[in-house]
Amino acid sequence: MLLFYNKGIAAKVRFAFDKKSSVSVSTFSSFAKRLVEANDPEWWTGQTNKDDEFWHLVLPSKLLEIHDEKQPRFDAIIVDEGQDFKPEWYEYLQTLLKSGTETRFCVFLDEHQDIFKHWKHFPCLPPPAKKVLTKNCRNTKSIVD
Repeated sequence: MLLFYNKGIAAKVRFAFDKKSSVSVSTFSSFAKRLVEANDPEWWTGQTNKDDEFWHLVLPSKLLEIHDEKQPRFDAIIVDEGQDFKPEWYEYLQTLLKSGTETRFCVFLDEHQDIFKHWKHFPCLPPPAKKVLTKNCRNTKSIVD
């Protein structure tokens, strides 16, 4: 699974994959929406106030109510713009890794772009390996491609 914060980047990457690909590509919010809609459509349609608190707290909390056997499982989860994800989202995402297999959880982030101030609360078990990139290629056409 590839997760993004930015809708535009998620869409660009999704369209780069073949429609039959087993790779799931979306934003965290879109992933959560699809999963909740599939498992509790009445709850979803009953939600009338879909503000920031709904998308960032209420909807992710609802994911925890979905029975374990109905949760998707992944060999690998890759998060882009990880500094923009809420710490609780990571705790949930880590539960989606398949058990009993070699799995990967990779987060790309820039602590200097932490506009939501999530970096100091970044949860991670085991502690992450850190790789500092020395070449700045942000905000260019080549990085989107």
